[in-house]
Amino acid sequence: MARDISCHLVAIPGTIDKTEPPKRKDAMAQAENSNYDKILKTCWFCGAQNADSLPVCPRCKMTLGIKSRCATDRPERLRDFIGQNRIKQALAGRIQNARMKGEALPHLLLGAAPEMGKRLLATVIAEELQVAFTRVHASVISRPTDLTGVLSNIHLHQVMIVEDVESLEPRVRSLLVEVLDNLRVDILVGVGPSARVHSLPMPKFTFIGLTSRLSRVDPSIRRWCVMYDFDTYTVAEIGRIIEHLAASRAIEIAPDMADELAAQCAGSPGNAVVLMERIKRNFGTSVRLEDIPAVFAELGLGEHRPKSMQLQDALNTMSGRDFELWAAGLFRRQGYVVEITEASGDHGIDLILAKDGRATAVQCKRWSDPVGEPILRDFYGAMVSAGMANGIVATTSTFTPSAKEFAHNKPIRLIDLDELLNLGAIGPETFKEN
Repeated sequence: MARDISCHLVAIPGTIDKTEPPKRKDAMAQAENSNYDKILKTCWFCGAQNADSLPVCPRCKMTLGIKSRCATDRPERLRDFIGQNRIKQALAGRIQNARMKGEALPHLLLGAAPEMGKRLLATVIAEELQVAFTRVHASVISRPTDLTGVLSNIHLHQVMIVEDVESLEPRVRSLLVEVLDNLRVDILVGVGPSARVHSLPMPKFTFIGLTSRLSRVDPSIRRWCVMYDFDTYTVAEIGRIIEHLAASRAIEIAPDMADELAAQCAGSPGNAVVLMERIKRNFGTSVRLEDIPAVFAELGLGEHRPKSMQLQDALNTMSGRDFELWAAGLFRRQGYVVEITEASGDHGIDLILAKDGRATAVQCKRWSDPVGEPILRDFYGAMVSAGMANGIVATTSTFTPSAKEFAHNKPIRLIDLDELLNLGAIGPETFKEN
């Protein structure tokens, strides 16, 4: 089993980890608390020994973390990780090849929205490699010396996981790139005029960067990594996650109930975790299929959820193509004749609208990040090339200030998530391409 030598929830130096459960005296609480790891004997951050089992490192004051309450939810093998089959299949071959050759796995970048399982998948990769791993958040390594402290504790073939890698400070990013380039780390010893730089060789290791969007990661890091974007979770996959969560929490649910609950999770494993916690707190450890109406009413789910939120959840689970089809149906309801362009070769134009003798080009962006000026600039060029006098860019997110400024005084209408929710207030529907 891979050994996690990092804290599971990063804390600010010198603070106490608020995730530690209250110490209750009853037998159930003692059994529950027994699932938690003991305080680490060696600091995950600076390597200092912690002989007195202090909750905070005596040297660098980092919290010596405690496993989360859902430790039993965590798979240890790729085959047990639910969903992301395309990525798992690709990783399985790479992992097998690395183990057969006795080499480190190539560096990786995993891109997904928060709570989609990228951190969990990174730890499963280490489990499959049967190596220890260190996990750290980019906000904690704000100085090059912080990163040096982490790197100095990396051993041969181990895994180093950096969360929110796109937010690394420039100096820290430069040092990381230098290590990836040369497998060496420079350590400054001493102060003032007598200070000397010692260049220490690094063992071959695997860097795994976690990010909300791969495009946000600096190209100097991306060029070293094999990159994977997470796919959307299906309702069936979220249903399997719910069944696993229920079993780990000793909650009995009817076989047909998991899919009913999964449909309320907007394709997010994180939402599934919270939903099961709410069910356990409100309904105990036994929920039957006939209890679904009461569960939905009590928790504000299903028909009890606002229409705008139902629509937003539906948009969040759509693929890019599904969003184009949904938008086509939306514009048809507004009286437009809609032509859906081919999936490729459309030069940025997804839909062509016709109404009152006027044609309008539409680009659809099923994004979670804001749409920036470069996208609008390319779309405007596509409009001009296609001879379109008007354009619309519709997105499930927002637009950056520079994008709005670019569209100002141009024949481009910007439709963000809020306007989409207003336009589609009748609720989510399924539209098929004609």
